[in-house]
Amino acid sequence: MTTSPQAVRSLYRSMLREARGFTNYNFRNYFIRRTRDSFRENANLKGEDAIKAINEAKNDLKILHRQNVISNMYDFDKLVVEKV
Repeated sequence: MTTSPQAVRSLYRSMLREARGFTNYNFRNYFIRRTRDSFRENANLKGEDAIKAINEAKNDLKILHRQNVISNMYDFDKLVVEKV
């Protein structure tokens, strides 16, 4: 398992890209914020802790993708914030 900066950045970008795929404003912003906060919180991890965090992030990416697919099956009304 590699913890190279390039691999971590790639995982981060993949999670943000998947989060931006949500059509619902609240879901989209929640997952973007959660992804950013999670990576900032784990930025200084080293060794085994870093590997655990990366594996957890990979699992979260899979979950995020499944939720994105399910969420996009439904239509949501636009919020006032989005209508501008």
